[in-house]
Amino acid sequence: MKIVLGLCASLLLASTSLSFAQAPAPVPAANAPASTAEAIPPKPACETDFKQWIEDVAAEARAEGVSDKGIAELHKASLDEKVLARDRSQSVFNLTFIEFSKRLISETRLKKGRENLIKHADVFRKVEETYGVPGPVLAAFWGLETDFGAIQGDFDTLNALVTLAYDCRRPELFRPQLIALLKLFDQGVVDAGTTGAWAGEIGQMQLLPKDYLERGVDGDGDGKVDLKNSVADAMMTAGRMLSELGWRKGEPWLEEVRVTSQDLPWEESIRENRKPHSQWAEWGITGRDGPLGADDGEASLMLPLGRNGPAFLSYPNLTFSWSGTSPSFTRPPLHILQHVWPVLLPLIRVIPT
Repeated sequence: MKIVLGLCASLLLASTSLSFAQAPAPVPAANAPASTAEAIPPKPACETDFKQWIEDVAAEARAEGVSDKGIAELHKASLDEKVLARDRSQSVFNLTFIEFSKRLISETRLKKGRENLIKHADVFRKVEETYGVPGPVLAAFWGLETDFGAIQGDFDTLNALVTLAYDCRRPELFRPQLIALLKLFDQGVVDAGTTGAWAGEIGQMQLLPKDYLERGVDGDGDGKVDLKNSVADAMMTAGRMLSELGWRKGEPWLEEVRVTSQDLPWEESIRENRKPHSQWAEWGITGRDGPLGADDGEASLMLPLGRNGPAFLSYPNLTFSWSGTSPSFTRPPLHILQHVWPVLLPLIRVIPT
């Protein structure tokens, strides 16, 4: 999920606020569980000769167990200048909160969200029971990442990751993703001609190859993990990923509030500063439609447009994503996350709890 996750995601694979019950049923995965706290590898030397670089990657991939099948596909790869152009011109990072909101949320998208939550109710219920992640959270990711699967990207995934891994800007982020993609080729999980976003994300929830490889779930029980065509696989995989990144079952994530007093100590409105509802209420914070509820965990006050704009209380289920290792749920700058999560609030309300 690129946002958002890298805008991604993940950004996206989002977020909404319904709560679920969790039943720890075992679910087949594409591979063993991944660590949720993997360190970013050191930045490799910046190569100048592409052919030599390919050979170096091939040697590293072989050392990690990639077979001749995957290596053969690597040798067919080429650089894609369109990928670099997209990487260098991410204009979304310059949008204001209002501009960002208008671009991402429309009545059509909300209508599709309602329809898909009903159409795939059994799938979302299964995710809830297994991972404790609310359906509207997943629907919000799904809608923003690929418009509910309709727009998954048409970049050649292998060429995109080869390009970004070879480029000197962020090779330490993309080289592991490239090797993971070769492993997916080896296992027959995806074919060598697979396409996706310019940054290498694949499928309806736009996951990077390492997450596909390590967290992929066969949600529909057909013996394979198909994140491009199977809604069940895509939602179960995203639910697993959010759970492993720290989603807390049954806890809130974000609440729209109102600032009723200009005497609020504004220096307290920073993400790292958490206070109970009782303290925020004392400083003049109310709920959107009435008083704040009882203390149910400490929250931070978010003001994306400053003291005169919209206001939100954020809880651990929101901020866990800032320390996650992925995209797509990838890790964009703080100001983009402050835009993304509040924008998703309309999708939270598509179906009542």
